[in-house]
Amino acid sequence: MRVIQLALASLLLLCIPAQAMPLASRPSESGPASANWEPVAAQNGESLLHWSVPAGRRGRPERATQAVLLVPLPASDVQARLAGVLKREGFRLQETTAVLLDSQAGFGGRDLAEGDRWWGLYLSHHAEILPEVSDARLDPYWQKGLASGAILPADLEALNQRRVQQLQGSVLRVPAARAAAELRSPQTVWQASLEQRSRSGDQIRSETIRIYDVSRLLGASYTAVTLSREDSYRNPDYNPFKIELCMMGGCGKSARLSYRVVPYASLSRLLAALPADTLVADSPLYWAKPAAAAPLPDYREVPAASAAAVALVGEGFDWGNKNASPSALLVLPDGDLLLAETRRATAADSDSSHVSTVYRHRFSSSGVQSQQLWQIPKESSFRLALARDGRTLWFSARTRETLYMQRYDLQSGEVFSQAMPGDDADWFVWQLDSAQLPRFYDAVPDYQISQWRPEGEPQQLLAKTLRANFSGREGVGKLQPVYGHFTASEWAADDWGLTELDLATGMTMRSIPLPQDVRSSYWTASALAAPDAGWIARPWLRDVIEADGERRRGWGAYIVDTRLGKIRFSAALDQPGNVMPVMARSANGRLLALGQEWDGKFNNRFGLWDVAKGTSPVNLQLPAGIGNGYLRGLAFSPDGRFLYALSDRWLVRWALPAALQDKAQPGNWPAEGWKS
Repeated sequence: MRVIQLALASLLLLCIPAQAMPLASRPSESGPASANWEPVAAQNGESLLHWSVPAGRRGRPERATQAVLLVPLPASDVQARLAGVLKREGFRLQETTAVLLDSQAGFGGRDLAEGDRWWGLYLSHHAEILPEVSDARLDPYWQKGLASGAILPADLEALNQRRVQQLQGSVLRVPAARAAAELRSPQTVWQASLEQRSRSGDQIRSETIRIYDVSRLLGASYTAVTLSREDSYRNPDYNPFKIELCMMGGCGKSARLSYRVVPYASLSRLLAALPADTLVADSPLYWAKPAAAAPLPDYREVPAASAAAVALVGEGFDWGNKNASPSALLVLPDGDLLLAETRRATAADSDSSHVSTVYRHRFSSSGVQSQQLWQIPKESSFRLALARDGRTLWFSARTRETLYMQRYDLQSGEVFSQAMPGDDADWFVWQLDSAQLPRFYDAVPDYQISQWRPEGEPQQLLAKTLRANFSGREGVGKLQPVYGHFTASEWAADDWGLTELDLATGMTMRSIPLPQDVRSSYWTASALAAPDAGWIARPWLRDVIEADGERRRGWGAYIVDTRLGKIRFSAALDQPGNVMPVMARSANGRLLALGQEWDGKFNNRFGLWDVAKGTSPVNLQLPAGIGNGYLRGLAFSPDGRFLYALSDRWLVRWALPAALQDKAQPGNWPAEGWKS
């Protein structure tokens, strides 16, 4: 492929009042059309414009679908220079009127309105108007939220800061900005079009060139020229007499196919008639000023202890029943371990399709003794929770249509079961409240919080949260409960951060804004609180771009001081992973543990942090040869001696050093974050 150097006698300086910035063409090259992807151009032996692969990146040059030329001349001069060239080529010239910043007035594009792209370029060089454009306090939608008590002024202040960071160099709807008013007046646009058909009519080449003034956007005399061609041809696989049955729709074949290209010969003829300092790119946004770096956070990032730190190797136990799926674990005050599993029922079990069983395991010097506590004919995703008395165990089990709340007395063996009314999804998310009774959270549509009633109706509505009504647009997203608080105060996590709710009114009492990477995700556990220690761990998810350009997921959690309303530090797992479904805290909130699953390249990874000191004291390692697994649970023992991790294949136990053990007092048990 022959590399073509586009003419650049000098770099164009964009006239920006605050700061001038040199611009350049996007690196490009010429290459032959592919018979597979550009058959019309290939049959005519054409060369097409391609965008070159950036240095240090892998891949092939990208076929251009449009070229945007930025010419440092008035529009009338550009039109005069190109008119003769275009007429000789057979183009039909037409003069019309359009509004550059109005996508409904003839500046349409395929992905974004062309005017919006120029507006994004303008904004990137005029950061001074971003606060005006992005001020959410002027929006009636958010004013309504403030008036109702659903959101607080601190929420909108944080939203404005995020908007300013996002809008630098990005695309924005024009009507929100008073500064764009003069840019929405009509202007003259010259359009040249040329259609070429094959003799049979099978192939059609439709080339379009537009010339319009962008001086008011750039602060000096500049003209934009856009060039693109659409090739269409008969679909060789199309058969009007063939009937295809489509279960999901969208599988019918079109009679004609099309694609867009930029003929290199056409581009060369235009450049030959224009000044040497004309620039070429795929979009005006190529010349956008890079967004200003976000301000440095006022907290530390503490990665999980690496291989250079003190290693703590776990003890592995193989999951005995290969036909069962483990779903939950809980460590009892006496050190015994409760494990729940679900398997397909046999003819000897029951009429149910699945059977769920809970085992009690006791570790001793002679090995592990196991006892079956109970078995229920239900297809279950177990959740286990121990009340403060240390003997009352609550758990949920579900069939295909109904969720059952069950209570088990660890001393007497008595089991109480109650079917919850309505949809099982209404009751699936729950935890024990300060009275040690289940509290339920239904996220849709208004984050309804209900309370278990020991007698009579099985639930009592506590609140319909007003904040959930503002989940759309740039809103709070899906609200999730904060697990492990065990206090009268009710905290929730949303896409903006953490919020304290008033159950009597449904209003927001307090809000702690957090960085944007805390958006609720199916792949991670919800937030986890340590009320005695005064912190909440809120998981985050970030994109990790490796050296070869491959995109992966990075995981961690912000440790938020609920008394001060700020982040203490960020706990970060030191390698990418697929999901982070488990997290746990020790009894008094001294320790936090996170666990993530392997992603095909990186293995399962666990991290441990001393929250009080803001350190990761040991490197948690899995036993040799244990392999990867899908994580089901993570839990500290109440005596502080052990940390357990459960997967679909194994159970691992780490013996914690005496200096790290966080022993529970009666009724103050460790807690685990659930994946809501």
